[in-house]
Amino acid sequence: MTSDKDLKQLFEAHRTEWSDNGFSEEIKHRLPERPSYLPPVLMLVSIIAGLTLTISVVGATTIFANIVNFVSAVSLLQLPSASATVTYVGIFATFCLIGFAVSATDLE
Repeated sequence: MTSDKDLKQLFEAHRTEWSDNGFSEEIKHRLPERPSYLPPVLMLVSIIAGLTLTISVVGATTIFANIVNFVSAVSLLQLPSASATVTYVGIFATFCLIGFAVSATDLE
């Protein structure tokens, strides 16, 4: 039985290099570049669907009340409630992700 080291030496001894004379590079340059809009568009659709689902389940008044609670607590230098903090951070992150998805989609 041969070991991996013996096989590696055998293949190295009988290695053959093939020259393509720039054929691969020529083919690569002839192919059209296709921009992929799928990831940013998929992210934007997912964010909008998540927002819609969240608002429909929790309710816009609850979300608004939590944001008001968070802002008033911070303005009075108090610790806001956990639900208000989670709501505020979630809305902030959502708008950041929407901005990222829109800016990542290069429409040139």
